[in-house]
Amino acid sequence: MESDAASWMSSSESTITLVNPATEPTTYVFTPNSMLASAVTRLGSGALYSVSTSAMDVTTIKDARPGMGGSVLAKLNRRPLLGDAVAFAGQDGGKPKEVKISKWMKEAKVDGERRYTLETDAGFKVVLQDDAEYRLALFAADDLTALPPLAFFRPFPPTPPAHSAVSIVISARVPADFHLQILVAFMYLEQKMRSQEKMGMAPRQVRINMPPGLAKRDSDAANLEEEKGLSGTK
Repeated sequence: MESDAASWMSSSESTITLVNPATEPTTYVFTPNSMLASAVTRLGSGALYSVSTSAMDVTTIKDARPGMGGSVLAKLNRRPLLGDAVAFAGQDGGKPKEVKISKWMKEAKVDGERRYTLETDAGFKVVLQDDAEYRLALFAADDLTALPPLAFFRPFPPTPPAHSAVSIVISARVPADFHLQILVAFMYLEQKMRSQEKMGMAPRQVRINMPPGLAKRDSDAANLEEEKGLSGTK
């Protein structure tokens, strides 16, 4: 686990609380704390998904429930030149159909903040964005201030001394058949944040389909601006 992610987890554990008077949220636990290779369980039940990533940087999410045959439910295909893509299996269990991430998760910049919009076929629209308290948080598109968010990261276990896993908490207000898409969206953006943090970029600089060369250029530019700001205050 990257140091930036670790520092976030230790600083946030005392501030995150679950408040949902109507019904309990669903907590999905990733063990170990990895968006590339982990076992995903639903708190209170058994194995649910397995996450693995190939040498070609393709992340596959399979059904890990006993007796389900390990069928592929979703894939994330990271393609620096062609654009990243995602695929979900159909309701009939057919082969996952691939679509570009930029079409599945619409990116927009509002007041200097990057936001990513997802929508179900039924018109349930949500916005995923970086968050000072939750790192990544999901809100209803028509209410970006309601707390707690519809979905967010939470260290697991929620108390020290060690966080061997991480969880994504999804509100009961989110349709159950939309949960997998929410999980994959969190996984995709969180992994990009971790990768770009290794290059010295702030989480809010994360961009969908940012080529490695452009990411390095933006990182260098941000560092240069910071140095200029520091020298100007002397």
